[in-house]
Amino acid sequence: MKLLIFQNVIDHINKSISDKKKFRTLTLANNYNKDKEIEKLKHENEKIMKLLDESDCIISNIDKRISQKNVNYNKFDYLDNKIAESQVVIESDDINFYNKRHPLEQIKHTENYILELFKEYIMEYKIESKNLKNENLLLRNQNEIKNRTSRNSNKVKYN
Repeated sequence: MKLLIFQNVIDHINKSISDKKKFRTLTLANNYNKDKEIEKLKHENEKIMKLLDESDCIISNIDKRISQKNVNYNKFDYLDNKIAESQVVIESDDINFYNKRHPLEQIKHTENYILELFKEYIMEYKIESKNLKNENLLLRNQNEIKNRTSRNSNKVKYN
């Protein structure tokens, strides 16, 4: 009888030790997954910071261009961009019409165009960040599938 009780105590201790080992391995696996998630987030953060730096560059260039005393620079830059966008040759009458505008009106026209460009840039950034989120979800799902298959193969080995 005493031997049976002693055996039960030993079995209970062994079971608690194996449970602690399982918990420890699960904790290590969770920490590993968290580290991977942190690395992914750091990588995404670096991409976002790079985009923000680029947008700061664009904003500073816009500020420089607007603050220039020579309005003609902005005017012709606007026209060059419009030509490139629409692939339409602007006739000399259009340029003369543009030259006849008041300088403040020219600046306002140019500022509106720059704002439109910046809105397009922001939209592209939003689309790119959405694509990154989708890629991360896909990677996370693939990792979960790998983890499940490895767990299932481990179960088969131990059974």
